[in-house]
Amino acid sequence: MSWTYYIRDGVKFHDGSPVTLEDVKYSIETILDEKNVIGPPNFKPYLKQVDIVKPNKIVVHLKMPWIFMPYMVSPMAEGQCVILPKKIHRGERDSLF
Repeated sequence: MSWTYYIRDGVKFHDGSPVTLEDVKYSIETILDEKNVIGPPNFKPYLKQVDIVKPNKIVVHLKMPWIFMPYMVSPMAEGQCVILPKKIHRGERDSLF
């Protein structure tokens, strides 16, 4: 089971930097890190891996069907799976704002 998401050209974060496939993949995979306290705990049993398919696709593979997957990565989920620049996650930024 998998979900495919297409990243549009020209989409930017609040700081003006472009949203990249690497940012999306890293943000979703961060949920799987056992040391990480962000993200929904009910996401972890379903998420298997995230693949980048150039030029503009992310494929999220699940271990089993999960009807809530589209909701969890949508703005309606209120921060359940926030897509942030990879540099922010890794502390490689001058400022958040």
